[in-house]
Amino acid sequence: MNAGIARLQSAMEFMMTYGWMILVLMVVIAALYSLGIFNGFLTSQNLCSFPANIGCQGAVLASDGVVQVNIQQSTPDTVNIVSIACNSNGITNQMTQLSPQQTVPVGGNVTLNIQCYKNGVAYSGSVGSSYSGYLIVNYTDLSTGFSYTVTGSIIKSVSSGAALVSVGTCSGTSNTFSAAGGPSSITVPAYCGNVVLTLSGGGGGGAGSAPGGAGGYISGTYAVSSGSTLYVWVGGGGVSGGGAGGGTPGGGSGYTGEAGGGGCSAVATSSSLSNPAVIIVAAGGGGSGGYSGNGGNGGGTSGSAGSTGSSGDQGLGGTQSAGGTGSLGATSGSSYSGGSAAGAGGGGGGGCGYYGGGGGSAAYGFPGGGGGGSSWNSVSVTGVTNTAGGGGSAGSSSGGNGGTGSVVLAWSN
Repeated sequence: MNAGIARLQSAMEFMMTYGWMILVLMVVIAALYSLGIFNGFLTSQNLCSFPANIGCQGAVLASDGVVQVNIQQSTPDTVNIVSIACNSNGITNQMTQLSPQQTVPVGGNVTLNIQCYKNGVAYSGSVGSSYSGYLIVNYTDLSTGFSYTVTGSIIKSVSSGAALVSVGTCSGTSNTFSAAGGPSSITVPAYCGNVVLTLSGGGGGGAGSAPGGAGGYISGTYAVSSGSTLYVWVGGGGVSGGGAGGGTPGGGSGYTGEAGGGGCSAVATSSSLSNPAVIIVAAGGGGSGGYSGNGGNGGGTSGSAGSTGSSGDQGLGGTQSAGGTGSLGATSGSSYSGGSAAGAGGGGGGGCGYYGGGGGSAAYGFPGGGGGGSSWNSVSVTGVTNTAGGGGSAGSSSGGNGGTGSVVLAWSN
C-alpha cells in the first residue's frame, strides 16, 4: 500500500518537473512541421521549394545532373529571371546567366533546365540515386529595378536516364497572320513565356498621280503565360478609286474616286480593339487625294501629314494623345480610326492608328492626302522598334490599293 502511494507520488513529481518541458517540445515540433522543416525527411526523394513570392511547380532530375524546374512567381510586379544555380553548398558564384533573360508576368511561370553541382563538380548519377542541394534564383523587379536573390531547396532522385535538352521547352515557333481584318485568336503554346511581336500596318491607297502613305512597322517582346489567349488584327490596304474605302480595321474612307487610308494591325488580350486590352498597334498609312495629294506615312509616335498643292487641304498625322486634324469639311482621326475625306475634287482618307490620321479635302483648291496614324505599345512591351513607313506598301502614284499589313508572333521560353 505504502509502496503504491510512493510510486504515484514519484510519477506526480516527474510530471510536475518535466511535463512543461514535454509540452514545449511538442509545440516546437508542431511548429517546425507546419513550416515544412521535416519535408525532406518525410519525402526525401521529392522536395522542391522556395520562400514566399517564388514557387517551384515541379522538377525532374536526369542522370547527367540536369534538373528541369518549373518556376512560378507571385511578386506584385513582372520580373526578369537573370540567372539560376543548382548546387550542394548554396553559393552564388556558380550562377548560370540566362540569355535571353526570362520575363515572367505576375502569376506566370517558366520552365528552365540547369546543371546541378555537388561540391563544385557537375553532378551525375544513376536512375534512382538521390541529389540534395539548393536552387538559387536571381531576378529583377521590372517596376522598381531592384534585384533579388532567393534560395530554395531541392531533394530529387534521378528519374530519367536521358539528358533534359528539349523536354519542357517552348512548344511553339512562330505564327504569321496576313489576312486583313480580325480579330483572330491564338492560344499561347505550352511552356512559352515570351513572344516577339512584329507588326506592319496597312498602306494607304494611291490615286491620280499621287501615292498613298506606307503603313508603320513596330516590334517588341511581351511576357505571356502558357494557355492564355491573344487576339490579332491585320490592317488591310486602303482602296484606290471607286468608293475609296479604308482598309479594315479603322482606315478612313477617301473622297469618291480617290483613295482610302490603311487599316492598323494590333495584338490585344481581349477581342475588343480598345484600351486597356491592346498591347501593341502598327498604324496605317494615309490615302492619296489625287494629283499632288500624297498620303502621309503611318507609324512612329506621330504619323506623317498628307501633302497638297494648296496649304490646308491635307490631313495631319495622329499622335500619342490625339487624332490628326482633318482638312476643312473632312473628319479628324480618333482612337483606332482614321478620318474620312470630304469636298468635291478629291481628298484621301486618314490611316488607322493608336490615334488615326485626319482626312484630306480639296476645300482650298487642290486635293490633300490623308494623314498617317500613330503606332503605340504598352509599357509591358520591351526592346521596341517603332518605324514610320516601314510596314504595308503604299498604293502607287498610278493608282492601286495599299498593301496589306501583317502580324508575326515568335514564341520562346
